[in-house]
Amino acid sequence: MYTDAELALLCRKIRFLRIQNNLSQQEMAKRLGVSVASLQKIEQNHFPDGVRCSVFQNLNREFNIKFADMFTNADFALE
Repeated sequence: MYTDAELALLCRKIRFLRIQNNLSQQEMAKRLGVSVASLQKIEQNHFPDGVRCSVFQNLNREFNIKFADMFTNADFALE
């Protein structure tokens, strides 16, 4: 299980990545394999239970983010 603080950090990172890469919510949702409604919830710190695993895998694939870096305050490289 993840703490509320860890999930909130992940939600902020997802929004940051979307903005940093100049992606619309629709484009980001497609990359993460979720609906736009789910992405909007994620960006508001409400991480839907059913999408966690796929989001982790797709963050790694699309943005080359290591799993360990998803839940830390450490800087991560954007590619």
